[in-house]
Amino acid sequence: MELIIKSPTHSDQAPAVVWNFDELRAEIANRTSVLAATVYSEDQIAEAKQDRANINRLSKALSAKRLELKKYYLQPYEEFERQVKELSGMCDKASAAIDQQIKTFEENEKEEKRKRIEAIYAEIVNEDWQPYAPLKRLWNDRWLNKSFSEKAIREELEAGLADVKSDVDTICLLRSAYQEEMLQRYIEGSTALESIQWGKSLQEAAEAKAAREAAREAALESEDYTVLVDPTEQSTITALITAFVKRQRDDEGVKVQAVLYNAASADHEGIISVNTKATGTGIKAGSLVYWVAGRTAAARPSESLTNRPYDGELVPELDLTQAELAAAITAGKLVFHTVGREVRVLMDVNTLTTFGAGKGEIYSDNKTVRISDTIATGIAGTFNANFLGLIPNDADGRVSLHNEICRVLDGLVAERAIEPYDRATVKIKPGIAKGSVMAELEITVVGTMTHLYMTVVLA
Repeated sequence: MELIIKSPTHSDQAPAVVWNFDELRAEIANRTSVLAATVYSEDQIAEAKQDRANINRLSKALSAKRLELKKYYLQPYEEFERQVKELSGMCDKASAAIDQQIKTFEENEKEEKRKRIEAIYAEIVNEDWQPYAPLKRLWNDRWLNKSFSEKAIREELEAGLADVKSDVDTICLLRSAYQEEMLQRYIEGSTALESIQWGKSLQEAAEAKAAREAAREAALESEDYTVLVDPTEQSTITALITAFVKRQRDDEGVKVQAVLYNAASADHEGIISVNTKATGTGIKAGSLVYWVAGRTAAARPSESLTNRPYDGELVPELDLTQAELAAAITAGKLVFHTVGREVRVLMDVNTLTTFGAGKGEIYSDNKTVRISDTIATGIAGTFNANFLGLIPNDADGRVSLHNEICRVLDGLVAERAIEPYDRATVKIKPGIAKGSVMAELEITVVGTMTHLYMTVVLA
C-alpha cells in the first residue's frame, strides 16, 4: 500500500494573491509618517483619539482579509490532514494490538527466565546466607536478556556470593561490640563500608556518652552536697543515678540521697521516689521532685516531711484511693494526697523495702536517714579536722575522741532528733591497725508522730 497524491503535484503552484499592495503601502506610509510627526495640543486630544481609531480600524481590516485568504488556502490541506489522521489511526490501532501480544510474550519469557534464575540462586545461596545475600543484592537486569546465558548468570551469582562472604568476614574480623548492629545494617542493604562506618558511629556515640557520664560523676563527686535531683522519666538515666548514689553511700561513705521520679524499684535508703505526677501543659510529669528535693535538703535532722503541706506552684495529680495510698507507703513511694483542702506529703519515705543486713525498717524513714547521715558526717568531720594525723591513738586520745563524739550527739539530743543517751554506751576502742579506732554507739532515734490510738472510757 502506498499513498499517491494526484493533485496538486510538486510541479503545481498555488495561485498567487494579486492585490493593491504597492498602492496601499504608499498611502499608509504617507499617512503614518504624518501621524508619527504630529504633536497634539491639549485642545486636540479628541482629534488624536479619532486618528488612533482610524489607523486601528485599517489594521483590523487588513488582518481580517489575511485570515479570510489563509482559511481559503488551507481548506484543501486541512481536509487532507483529517483523512490522513483517520488512516494513521487505523494503522496505530492494529499495531497496538500486535504490540500488546509481543509484550505479553516477552514478559512471559522474562518471567520464566526469572523463575529459572531464582532456582539457580537457591542452589548457590543457602538459607544461612540468603539474609546477607538476597537476590536483589546480587541482581543484574541484563540477566533477563535473551543473549545472557544461564551459565553466565550462575557465574555472576557465585561471584556475587563470594563478595558478600568477604564483606561479612571483614565486618566480623573487626570484633566490634556493635558487630550485630553492623551485620543488620548490611542485611538491610548497606554496603560493607557503610555498615562499618555505622558501627563506628555507634561506638563513638557510646564512648562520648560514657565520657559525659564519667565527667558528670566526677563533677558530682567533687561537689559537697546531700541531695541530688533529676525529673527524668528515662529508665536508663534513673538506673545510672541509682547506681551512682548506691556506690557513693555504700562504697565511698558519701551521705547523699537522690530524689527521682518513679524509681521505687531502687530499694535503697539513698533513693527517694516521687510517684505523684505533676500536671499542666508543658510540665514534665516528674517535676515535683524539685520541691521534694528542696524540702529534703533544707530539713533539719529532727524534721520530717510527713504531712508537710505542699506550697509549690505545680498541680499534683491526686487520684489515689486510700488503699492505693497505703500500698504506696509499703512500696517505698513518696506521694501526695489531700487533707481537707490542702495538698500534703503522705509519708516521708524512701525506696528501701528489703530489710536486713544492718538495715531495719526504720531506715525506710527519711528522717532516720538524715539523723544517721548527720551523725556519720558530724563525727567524720570532727575526726578529720581535730584528730586525723594530730592526736596519738592511746587511751587519752580515745577519751578526747569520745568527748567530741558525745558533743555531736548532744547537739542532736538538744534538737530532739535522738533520745538522751548514756555516755557510757559510746565506746571508743583501738582498731586492728595501729592508727585505727573503732567507735560503737547505741542511739535511739526520736520518731515523728504518725498514728494516733485512743482508749476512751465513757461513764
